[in-house]
Amino acid sequence: HAIGIENPPALPAVAVIDSGFRSAELNIVESYDYADLDRDVSPDCNNHGTVVAGIIGAKSGNGGLNGIIPNAPLYAYKVISSSRCNSNKISERAIIASLEEILAVQHDVVAVNMSLSLSEKPSGWLPFGDARRWAVVGKIADVVRSGVLFVNSAGNSGKDVTYLRDIP
Repeated sequence: HAIGIENPPALPAVAVIDSGFRSAELNIVESYDYADLDRDVSPDCNNHGTVVAGIIGAKSGNGGLNGIIPNAPLYAYKVISSSRCNSNKISERAIIASLEEILAVQHDVVAVNMSLSLSEKPSGWLPFGDARRWAVVGKIADVVRSGVLFVNSAGNSGKDVTYLRDIP
């Protein structure tokens, strides 16, 4: 309103699949913990999910930093169990369930961020075998084919992410 915009467009919604979320500084409109199978997406095991979601859409006027899209509606999906916070292990079941929710409901989600590495090594975030890793990649491809932008980190180990190169 300060610059004369009477009816600003609706903010785009973003889904975030990560370690958990503290919601005070986020506009979380829907959340689910697919690791523990409940609606409590806290605690954030290592604050990673909260930081990632905050970079995307931290609320303006909260005394801290704004996100890229302040107050963006966020769909928060936790995929690391609260009982396994120190292990950094997640199941492909939790990731696939999150992606299936996004596909089934879609809401107004225009992008998905999953800053978890699909590692080739057992020390990585998703240390399961090729068949289960490819099940996740196949579901990611379904999300992309539905017209939703999918953003995945390359991880912190400097490894190649060529397993994603065949997704349209």
